[in-house]
Amino acid sequence: GIQSSVVSQGNDLWDGWQHWALAVTLGTFIFLLDELLHSPVAIVVVLLAIGAAPQMSESLGGPTLSELRVGGWLIQGTSEKSLPWYIDLAATYSNALPRVHWGTVLAQVPKLLGVWLTHVLCVVMDLKAVELVTQQEIDLDVELKAVGVGNLLCAVGGSSWPMYMLCSQNVSSYKLGGRTRAV
Repeated sequence: GIQSSVVSQGNDLWDGWQHWALAVTLGTFIFLLDELLHSPVAIVVVLLAIGAAPQMSESLGGPTLSELRVGGWLIQGTSEKSLPWYIDLAATYSNALPRVHWGTVLAQVPKLLGVWLTHVLCVVMDLKAVELVTQQEIDLDVELKAVGVGNLLCAVGGSSWPMYMLCSQNVSSYKLGGRTRAV
């Protein structure tokens, strides 16, 4: 009953201790590195090294990518015989669009307008918050055009979530020393 499920969840936590212990260790290391060096370049180098570690593992005599996936260290990928993502996406659209009940879609337009309005207001509020924190003037025309282009690309690419940079991400980048769009 309830007791056995609590025990099995507890065992699952301890069975995967290597995964979360490594994450806690890496997070602590990155935090301490930032506190000691205050260098965004050092953080980027560490993050790139962490990302490259699975690729380098096999060449250094460690486990292969397949072994890392089986062990739960990497996300399971698609099969190697699958089609490229853009062909899969085109096939999905070509199969789904003829089945759409356009009357139902059109009935949702007022609700979609509310979602779009909320999105626009959130973007403008976030941009204004970034202006306040960084004490720099932001060209809203340029930023809103960039968000619009990003949203169009997200829609074409099959994403269902609107695209914009959150204030917290912009402020974090600014506080880590980023002063250009490249950071």
